[in-house]
Amino acid sequence: LRASLLLFSQPPPPLNLAAMKRLLLLIAATAAVATEVTPVQKVIQLLAGMAEKGEKEMKEEQVNYAKFSQFCEQTLIDKSRSINEATDKMEVLEADIQSSISEAERLTNEIAGHTADIEAAKAEKANATSIRETERADFSETLKDYT
Repeated sequence: LRASLLLFSQPPPPLNLAAMKRLLLLIAATAAVATEVTPVQKVIQLLAGMAEKGEKEMKEEQVNYAKFSQFCEQTLIDKSRSINEATDKMEVLEADIQSSISEAERLTNEIAGHTADIEAAKAEKANATSIRETERADFSETLKDYT
């Protein structure tokens, strides 16, 4: 027991997992010899409990990280696919817009041509109507002469 107390009177070196396991074995051996739990043994038991809890939480964190990493990778794939589909759709829609613009320009030109044709036809109709009215007046005059 004195040897183990001598061991604990010096400042403890930084503990790693292997050192912590050796320390726990030493504690277990000392506990078998002594029936009372000393304050040092109680601290060692608490540290052992903390080590177990830390290992358990580390494993849980690794599982959570793996799930989150999988989620991020899948989201990245989904977003990339969505971006590519939207880009393709934008190209198709831009082509449709250009086609519609050229069709609108063509139809505007056709309407302008038809409007000019309508105005010309109205002018011709007015001219033909005035000629017919003149000819009718002449015919009516000639018909009066014959009757």
